[in-house]
Amino acid sequence: MSEPIVPIFGEGFSIPTLSFPKHPVPSNAATDFASKMHLGWNLGNTFDSCRTAIVAPSVKGLEFETYWRNVKTTRDMLHDIRTAGFDTLRLPVSWHDHVSGPDFTIEPEWLARIKEVVDWGMEEGFYIFLNTHHDIWKDYIFPTKEKREQSLHYLKSVWAQIAETFQDYDEHLILEAMNEVRVSDTPYEWESDLTIPECRDAILIINEFNQTFVDTIRSSHGQNKNRFLVVTEYANAVENALTDLFQMPKDVLPDHLLLAVHSYRPVRFAFLMEGHDDTAHFDPYNREDTWKIDDIAEKVYEKFIKNGIPVVIDEFGAVYKDNEQDRIHYAAYQIALCRSYGI
Repeated sequence: MSEPIVPIFGEGFSIPTLSFPKHPVPSNAATDFASKMHLGWNLGNTFDSCRTAIVAPSVKGLEFETYWRNVKTTRDMLHDIRTAGFDTLRLPVSWHDHVSGPDFTIEPEWLARIKEVVDWGMEEGFYIFLNTHHDIWKDYIFPTKEKREQSLHYLKSVWAQIAETFQDYDEHLILEAMNEVRVSDTPYEWESDLTIPECRDAILIINEFNQTFVDTIRSSHGQNKNRFLVVTEYANAVENALTDLFQMPKDVLPDHLLLAVHSYRPVRFAFLMEGHDDTAHFDPYNREDTWKIDDIAEKVYEKFIKNGIPVVIDEFGAVYKDNEQDRIHYAAYQIALCRSYGI
């Protein structure tokens, strides 16, 4: 007798049936490459953990891996994620607590540990995104005129070291410039306002950061000459990539750049924060619930995908509000719709 089929989310939950017209995607090296990566998973709150402005602990070195209460990463963990059907692994890494000296020399033990986990992921057959994650403080990467030169120096120094370490890795390793770089502790930290000069400056400076990242990797050796690279926009907010101020960097190698965006939209559903509507319901068949996702996907397609620039949503989700079925609806809708646009 065969075993009974157990619903993947438990009894009482279901995945909605969704169908969207498929939009044409121009074929080039970057779009063809992006189409191989499929579903991804973030190894978050692990190598991206760092000291915060609130607490400055005595934690050091490899202790950071478990500082934010996640467990130590193992090869078996990555194997389980791969077996579950994930083709891409995003490895967020904060480097600034592991550098020293005027040229931000990375601690050898930290770099070796990151390399070990990347090696495991490569052996499991993942595509791997490796980035600089919470290096977004004023002493490291900060998009203001006052911090521009210092930030460019940090980016060049850190990425030159990372690129050298991984120069012999094949195209399964993708380097991602930054994560959610923004002018923190301001009213426009997360939502830029183009009527404010500081916001316009920040977007233009981030364009420079992206260009410096690309130039640094391309001036390295080995596979970095033709590696696929990922760039980002202010706060990784997709709306900021859609402004006329944001520009993709130039690259000596055509069609080898991708754009990463984050999509915690609609905010009222995705978050539960002070000042946010804590709506817990999401109906994938109700335009009032889906319009924001629809609008973003269409605009991303028109500006980027249609013009041969791949866009990857490497963070999205919604916090738990005792609403598991609604979160299933939300995830299924976002994935199905974005897939139809080639995102």
